[in-house]
Amino acid sequence: MQTLNNKDIAIRIKEGDFAALEKLYQNNWIRLVNFSFGMLKSKEDAEEAVQDIFIRVWENREKLNPELPINGFLFVVAKRVVLNKLRSKAKELQMVDIHENDAWRNCLAEDQLIYSELTQISEHAIDKLPPKRKEIFLLRKNQGLTNKEIAGHLNVSTQYVEKQMALALSTIRAYLQAHTDIILPLILLFISL
Repeated sequence: MQTLNNKDIAIRIKEGDFAALEKLYQNNWIRLVNFSFGMLKSKEDAEEAVQDIFIRVWENREKLNPELPINGFLFVVAKRVVLNKLRSKAKELQMVDIHENDAWRNCLAEDQLIYSELTQISEHAIDKLPPKRKEIFLLRKNQGLTNKEIAGHLNVSTQYVEKQMALALSTIRAYLQAHTDIILPLILLFISL
């Protein structure tokens, strides 16, 4: 499959393109396993959780909004899957009796609110970048261009692009940390490229 940006991948998945889902899987598998492992403390459970995440993404593909960052959607789904696994483990071990109630449904609504808020805050952080740095960041984020392709497109060195990307990510992470109370690992994964 040719190089696709995240928006194109989301559009193709929404249209039922399984190859696009495989591309999304390849691009995010390691980060999702690490995220899941951090909460589940089991490599086997983490890998199983990632499989469940992509099954859910596929089953709910019609709900994808290509205008929103697909990585954020992935981690909202990941949080739900991991919480479900933790709940199942707790029931299996008879450690905690968790009842289905309004609090659980409210948690799902809260996930959507957090996702929307994080998207708005990250867009505001991107808008505050210096113009050239913002252009480089958006070429990477929206068009999926490599550093080398960006350098060629802007007629600058690859090292310059790499430095600007590092500065952009650092600035955005700092902005998100200062303007949200969302847990740091989720912030870092949300804006990772």
